[in-house]
Amino acid sequence: MKVSIIITGSEFTKGLKQDKNGHYIAKKCFEKGLKVNSIILTSDNQYEIETFLKIALDKSDIVFISGGLGPTDDDKTRVAVS
Repeated sequence: MKVSIIITGSEFTKGLKQDKNGHYIAKKCFEKGLKVNSIILTSDNQYEIETFLKIALDKSDIVFISGGLGPTDDDKTRVAVS
């Protein structure tokens, strides 16, 4: 099975914080015999999240979406996914 991982958070794209979730998820997928196609890092921009989600859904069987700090005022992930 193929996997895509989307990491959302402007704190990552601004260089304020380093993503650790993508690495962790990819490692666990590898241990389970899953092939990770991509790890995508994007800001809290609804259009970008929607675009990357469509791409990930097109090329993967499983898509993981993870943020950095949890729900924040600028978090658009829930809206983009719905």
